Parts: sequence; C-alpha cells; structure tokens
Amino acid sequence: MGILTFIIVLGVLIFVHEFGHFYFAKRAGVGVEKFSIGFGPRIFSFRRGETLYQVALIPLGGFVKMMGDNPDEPSTGSEKEYLSRPVRDRMPIVLAGPVVNLIVAFLLMPVVYMLGVQVPAFISQPPVVGYVTPETPAAAAGIQAGDHITAIDGKPMGTWEDLLASTLAEPNKRIEVAVERNGATERMPVELGQADNGAALFGVQPPAETVIAHVQPGSPAAEGGIVKGDRVVALNGEPVSHWVDMAERIQAHGAEPMQVGIERAGEVREITLTPRVGDESGRVVLGIQKAEELELQRYGFFESIGEGVSRMGQMTVQTFQILGKLVTGQLSMKALGGPIRIAQATSVAAESGLADVLSLMAFLSLQLGILNLLPFPVLDGGHVLFMSIEAIRRRPLSRRALEISNQVGFVLLLVLMVFVTKNDIMYTWGPSIESFFDKLF
Repeated sequence: MGILTFIIVLGVLIFVHEFGHFYFAKRAGVGVEKFSIGFGPRIFSFRRGETLYQVALIPLGGFVKMMGDNPDEPSTGSEKEYLSRPVRDRMPIVLAGPVVNLIVAFLLMPVVYMLGVQVPAFISQPPVVGYVTPETPAAAAGIQAGDHITAIDGKPMGTWEDLLASTLAEPNKRIEVAVERNGATERMPVELGQADNGAALFGVQPPAETVIAHVQPGSPAAEGGIVKGDRVVALNGEPVSHWVDMAERIQAHGAEPMQVGIERAGEVREITLTPRVGDESGRVVLGIQKAEELELQRYGFFESIGEGVSRMGQMTVQTFQILGKLVTGQLSMKALGGPIRIAQATSVAAESGLADVLSLMAFLSLQLGILNLLPFPVLDGGHVLFMSIEAIRRRPLSRRALEISNQVGFVLLLVLMVFVTKNDIMYTWGPSIESFFDKLF
C-alpha cells in the first residue's frame, strides 16, 4: 500500500508540473510532440493529435517534448517550434510547471485543515507540569513537576494551548504564574527568557512517558535489542520518568557506554548501549522515538484557508532558510533526503489517513516548485535565467555555452541524486554498509 501511495503521490505531482508546461505551450501555439510521466521504457501510451501521451517505468520525473526545443535539430522557422518563439512566449511555458506546483501546494493545505490535523493530545488538557527543564526561568522561579498552572497574570489557563499562547509570544517579559500545589495556590514571578528561535523561554514541559514508539534500524538501540513498546525506567541506575529528562541525560553522558533500564511486559532488564554521534552538531542518539498521543482537530472553511496559507508561508520561509544553511555550510549535506525517505514518509502518511497524505503532497509540491525555480542549469529556473540573459542581450547565448552549462548542470544533478540516495540508504539501514560507500565513493 505504501509503495502504491508513493507512486500515486509522485505521479500526481509530476503530472500537474508537466501539465503546466503542456498547457501554456499549447496556449502559445507551440507544438507538443510528447507528454511523458516517468522516464525510461514505456509502459503504455496513446496518441491524440500531434501529441504522444505516455507513462514510463521510472516514476521519478517527467517531461514535455516540444517541437523545435532542441538547438541541435534543424529549424524550419515554423511558429509551432519552441525556439522560434520570442522570450515573452517561452518564459510563461517554462515558469508554468513550478508555479502550478506552488498553486497546488497552497490549495491542498486548507483541505488538510478541513479534513482535520493531528495535534498532540496534551494541547487540550489542563496544564499540569510533567517536567521542568533545569536552568530555565521556570526552574529559577521554583515551579515543580506536578504543579497545575491555573493562571498567568490573572488570566485563567484552562489548557496547555492557553499556556503556550500566553508564554511563547513575548520573550524577556515578567509574568506572574499561579500554580496549584498540594491543594494550595501559590503565585510566582517569572522572568521569561529567549530561546534560540526567538520565542519566549519558560521551561515547563507537559507529561511525556518514556515509552518507545519507533526504533531506527541499524541504530545503537536496535543493535542492543530495544523494541517498540519498551519503557525506559533508568539510565545508569538512576530512575527516569520523563522523555525530555531522559534525552537531556543521554546528551550529557555523551558517546560512552551506558546502562539503560527498560521495562517490557512487566519485567525490568538492563541493556548496555553506546550512543552514537548523530550529526556535525555533536548530538548523540540512541535511535529511539517517543510515543505521542494525538487527537484530530478540524477547522471551519475560512479558518482552514487562513491556517493553510499561514502554514505554507512558514514552510516556504523554512525551505529558503535550509537552502541558505546548505549553501553557507551551516547545515550538513547529510541532512538531505531522496526517494527512499520520501517513500517511507508516504507509507507512514498512508497509514495515518487522507489528511496526512494530502499534507505530504502539499509539502512535496512546494519543494518541487521552489527547487525548480532555482537558477540552476537543466532546472526550469536555469532556463529562466538563460532567457533573461537573452532578453537583456537581445540575442541568445551561444549554443556552445548552453551545451556546456546543461552538461555541467546534469552531471551535478546526477551526483546530487547519488549522494541523497546514499544518505537515504545510510539513514534506513545504518552504518553497517558505510565501509561499502567509502570504498565506492
């Protein structure tokens, strides 16, 4: 089911992208010889008018073959030939593909909010503190695990959503926190701090059990025999009852062997695990993910439009931030994923329901739109760049310059695809095959 969903999702996104090129080519009077979803050997095809429509074996892309779009082919001077048309006709044809992807992304996300999005169940629960992060404003003020936060500056706090809304927006603000503890109410002044992301820093966490929901294949936890459903009850003999506390203590311990006490089927056992450095930041990982109780939250029509557009705006900004960090070296290229991880994400989304599948489609469509607009040879953005230069110079770049640029771009794109596929394999099957890649590359 997961693979079929992956093929359908990718096929739809490729179709709308190529349809954008196709539609505007037809509208401009440019002849289209072939419309293909996929590459490689043809699975099936049919012809209608001058165009051959086909589905090919490899579902990782597609193309629209227009008349006269290859400078190496002899030109007849016909207006149906792509390269015979002026820049003002060709530019919309090239831009249409990624622009349609962006439009689809912004249309899909409101539908997701109407169907309902999964939110952490604690959001609608009373704000009872599960853990206080050390050396934070909450810890300095004396707030403790088990405290029930009832008010901020006299305003009642009925849920965690109320609490987060009242404490995240204004960093470095002084607030008065009313907590209920042992049947009595105490009021505490708190000087909010500021987190790395610019939000206000308070330091309280909702309850989060140390039950493991997923074990990454090839990780230290998997190699040590940890399985889904295990509960971590101790680290190096010290009891642990909250996920954040456990994660912080693992980070503080570093990449040294540690004794992990786990409870399975009512029986407690100890396993020796050695955390592994996960990325260039130096953070260590065991390869476990927590279980999180979720609930469905639906929005009305107009709320969905607002939430959906806002979410896509956030994702757009985040995409450019990540691209900037990749270019400047602040983010490792090892963070990039490819088809295997997309297929895994699609499989997980398919199990969760239609809303998650559409959410993933919106995300992927946004990425396709943005990445294809980058001014890189062989991408749509590269063609836009060359046409812009042509418009300024009033004549096209030389055939040799275009040929070299496209060849270099193709090779770099191929290297990138190999690299992200390697990342996917390493992420999925772990470092046991790292030596193979070291020899190969």
